[in-house]
Amino acid sequence: MINIDIRVKRLIGLGAVAALVWCALIYRLVDIQLVHGSTYAEIARKQSSGKMEIPADRGMIYDRTGRELAINVMKNSLFADPADKKEIEKIYSYLDKLYKKSSGYARKKFNLSPDKFRWIDRSLSDDLAARVAKDSIPWLFVSKASNRDYPFTDIGRKLIGWTNIDGKGASGLEYSYDSILVGRPGATDYLRDGNRNTYRLRDVPLVEPVAGNSIILSIDLNFQEIVEGEIKKA
Repeated sequence: MINIDIRVKRLIGLGAVAALVWCALIYRLVDIQLVHGSTYAEIARKQSSGKMEIPADRGMIYDRTGRELAINVMKNSLFADPADKKEIEKIYSYLDKLYKKSSGYARKKFNLSPDKFRWIDRSLSDDLAARVAKDSIPWLFVSKASNRDYPFTDIGRKLIGWTNIDGKGASGLEYSYDSILVGRPGATDYLRDGNRNTYRLRDVPLVEPVAGNSIILSIDLNFQEIVEGEIKKA
């Protein structure tokens, strides 16, 4: 009888502990789902999704005969979008290896902050872009972006000018007519999994990019080349 009473007391004690555990779990579930459900949902949404800008094509520049003096070419761009300091440290370590630099190179060159977009390389080679894509490092992304190019190199370049790394006019006609040439960027959204890997971009942009307007100059490229050649001789 004594042994039976002890067993019964142990079962009652275990049952009481189990009941307390279940009550604690139910309380926590109610607290998460009902009391703070909307708050936690918003935090999860911010950590697992975001918006990405879609650059707009800059308008082109032609001479009077229609030859292209300033065009857009697609290049690889690398950017980071880390969520916390732990992710930032992993990015720094990977970039040191990617660019074959000594430890600490990326930390000095790139000032990364949690939840802040940061360009890493606006003209990434195809080889490095393929490597980043293969390695699938979370929080690092490769995108195709339009960059300015001048097919006739130095002919008329002082007149045409050039753009900066962000595609804004910095000198010459590129600067003077920047408001005409520059387009309006669009936007799309993306989703991430639990490891912060981007696994879906919206097929249809939230906002479609609008290309800039092109301009046709009154100069003739052939005459311009002759004039610049004579000026150099003189």
